[in-house]
Formats: sequence, structure tokens, C-alpha cells
Amino acid sequence: MTVYPAAIDNTHGGVEPGGSGARLRSGTRDGVVVAIVDGSETGTLEVVRGGEARAQMIALTRDDPAAVDESFSQLKRSLEEAVGNRSAL
Repeated sequence: MTVYPAAIDNTHGGVEPGGSGARLRSGTRDGVVVAIVDGSETGTLEVVRGGEARAQMIALTRDDPAAVDESFSQLKRSLEEAVGNRSAL
């Protein structure tokens, strides 16, 4: 099974890149766990979280990874600004 969890809400809050107009759908850890268990019980090979847009991005990554790279390169600056004040420590 391959799991694509998307952004996860955590103690730091959801993910919303400022200024880019992009909004990453987020879920909860519990929601991801439930999806994994459900997928495991039904024999699902892929568990995709984050809505239809996320599923389309995964499909595009398989079919045309350069197109995905290009779309993210256009968003890179605004995404960096959105997370610039965060720290993993």
C-alpha cells in the first residue's frame, strides 16, 4: 500500500501558504489512520488524502513529472515565504 496523506493539521496549525493563492487541504492524524486501516481491510493499493486535486497531482506526477516541477517552481517563492518563520526544532 502507498499512502499519500497530504498536509496534516498539528499543533502548529494547518498549512496555508500565504500570498500564493494556494491552499493545501489538510486532515487530521486520526483521519489518515482511519483511511489506512480502511484501505488495508479492503485491499486498497493507494490511499490518497487531500481531495480530487491531490489525486490529479499524483497522476500528473506519474505521467509528466516535469509539468509538476514547473508548477511548483512558479509557487516556490510564495511557499518559502509562507513557511519562512517555522522551525522543525
